[in-house]
Amino acid sequence: MEQPNAEYDIFKNLCDYAKTSDDDVIRLKEKIKTALLSCPELLCALNATNLENGLPIPGENWDRYFGYAVMPYTFTEQAPSDAKNFICYTVNLRETARQDPVKFNAQILFMILCSREPEEAIDSTSGLARHDLIGGILREKIDWTAVFGSRCRLISSRERVTNTAYLARQMIFGLNRTDALANKPYKNRPLAAGGQTGM
Repeated sequence: MEQPNAEYDIFKNLCDYAKTSDDDVIRLKEKIKTALLSCPELLCALNATNLENGLPIPGENWDRYFGYAVMPYTFTEQAPSDAKNFICYTVNLRETARQDPVKFNAQILFMILCSREPEEAIDSTSGLARHDLIGGILREKIDWTAVFGSRCRLISSRERVTNTAYLARQMIFGLNRTDALANKPYKNRPLAAGGQTGM
């Protein structure tokens, strides 16, 4: 009998996490990534001149913005690429309400970081501060919509001071949704107490 390729299996399992993970943070971050990378207004407002000579063209490879100007984590010091403007996001889960074990609360935090350089700080098309423009687009596309599977609402939108390099706006959206009532084993792991899969 042929021995399984352990290296291939490990690689395949790691790749599968993005699509089949039972982790709510990973699933939500993948939905956020898809939503951000399919919004041409948002990509245009990032003004990633190293990626585009003009407006982002629908259907082109917008995935190149991910990891360049769209980041699935926040940072405060060293910029992770040579982009001037960034949309960073993260997901925080809060403890399920004891009175309603079927609900869970999540907060989606966006940190918009825009260069203080004069040609970047103000968007030349709209005349608006770039971090406010990007925040307005996010609010329009997310607030009171079900873009991530459940209705989101804007909890706060505040200008922040990070460092001398960036103008910043922090936006927090709340997400309340019904958790899965029927759980199934994940990758052949047996269900533990409470319907959760064991390690």
